[in-house]
Amino acid sequence: MGPLGVVVVDPASQDRAGLPGVVTSLNVGSVLPVLQSATGRIFLAFDQGVQASALAAKEQRRTPIAKATQTQIINDIRSAGRAHVSGTVIPGLSATAFPIFDLPARPILTATLLVPTDAEDVDLPEAIEELGRLCSQISRDLGWNDAKSYSGSD
Repeated sequence: MGPLGVVVVDPASQDRAGLPGVVTSLNVGSVLPVLQSATGRIFLAFDQGVQASALAAKEQRRTPIAKATQTQIINDIRSAGRAHVSGTVIPGLSATAFPIFDLPARPILTATLLVPTDAEDVDLPEAIEELGRLCSQISRDLGWNDAKSYSGSD
């Protein structure tokens, strides 16, 4: 996360992503909203500092979300270990994001899966669960130790 918000650091290219790829206007350096993006919501839910909360307060002036709704979103993300939005950043795209934690349990990255909102891929639920398992493993490799798993199968 940068001083202006959550920053895209490495969008998956066609050679690393599924086929067909999803083309977006997001590039390295793009700043995502904390309240409206799945990636931003991960930082809002798990950030132990004040940066994400301060950014959310700024965004509240432009796109108000009731405090109770925001609290419910945060609680749901913490419970599920993932964030999901549909059409809030880019119309027609849904995003599911998982945190990657470091040793002191700070969210340092997210891995976010983008798919067309109307995608009917039968393998999509399995792909989402696999992404969660991978993020959990990367976090453990970085020293994070938490009994909670990102997916129901771990």
